[in-house]
Amino acid sequence: MSDESRPDRHALLELRALLTEIGVLSGEGDAARFASDPRYRWVLHRLWIAAGNEALAYTHAAGQSVRADRTWATCTTSATISRTPGSPT
Repeated sequence: MSDESRPDRHALLELRALLTEIGVLSGEGDAARFASDPRYRWVLHRLWIAAGNEALAYTHAAGQSVRADRTWATCTTSATISRTPGSPT
């Protein structure tokens, strides 16, 4: 089955790829880099926005309702959650 016939699959794969990339990038930095490198901060911020957009696309494509009472932090593994204070990741 192709991604074209399953838009939910495409969105889920893209979301997984974005979360993986966020995890990789957050592992390459620390609080000092986050504070001193505006490009690094911007890229992480934009990746989180893209992940949110893909999460919404997935819920729409899968016919699910958006649950405002549940955050993505409870749905991801600890590997994708930053330990950097002040970091959006």
